[in-house]
Amino acid sequence: MNKLNTKNVMWVIAVVQVLMGIGSLMTGQATAESSWGKANVLAHDKFYEQGYGWAFIAIGILAIGIAMYTSGKAQAKLTLMYALGTIVFLGGFSFMAASNDQTYTIGVAYWLPGVVLTVLALIAGQQGLKSAD
Repeated sequence: MNKLNTKNVMWVIAVVQVLMGIGSLMTGQATAESSWGKANVLAHDKFYEQGYGWAFIAIGILAIGIAMYTSGKAQAKLTLMYALGTIVFLGGFSFMAASNDQTYTIGVAYWLPGVVLTVLALIAGQQGLKSAD
């Protein structure tokens, strides 16, 4: 397997996070309806779903910073920290969704990119630590 470059992985993460954020901003109502069920959606649910959009964009901005302003071991460590943060977010959110008595569901379009990016970040970060100065 060729070495994954942490800088390239962080750029991919940045692009995907920003696009997911824009998508969440544009589809807040539809996301709320598919997640909670149309009959369970309250007026504020669109607000919360769109709020995730701003969070995703913010994460994308952080990924840009990691890609542009770090290198070597520091970049590898920050790439691993991104992965750890995403594991905590996805794991915590999944735990909350599973324990919710109103059967909140997370669509595959929302968790799959996070899982794929996390795996890429883990691999690139580990490889970057091994090969960095």
